Amino acid sequence: WIAMWAALARRYSVNATVVGMGLKNEPRKVCAGRSWNGQGNLCDISFLNVSDHSGVCVQASWASGPMHLQYRLAVQRAGQAILRQNPRFLISICGLDYGTHFE
Repeated sequence: WIAMWAALARRYSVNATVVGMGLKNEPRKVCAGRSWNGQGNLCDISFLNVSDHSGVCVQASWASGPMHLQYRLAVQRAGQAILRQNPRFLISICGLDYGTHFE
């Protein structure tokens, strides 16, 4: 994810019409099983490295819980990677869970 943002920043750093990048739009809870009341696609959350969690849902936090689910650290690292490519870029981030989680 971070390498992808760095590559995009490098690609568009010479384009004067690109002034910034918006990282991840409102990350929210991901649950195993079928979405849309059992009618949607099957979601496999094993890629989130959640073996140490109980329950069937995983949710990022701003700065607490397991490090691999801390949103602040992820956007901080991605922002730094972008700014190494173009220090003039404006970087925006959304709050967690539809922008209503201001922990």
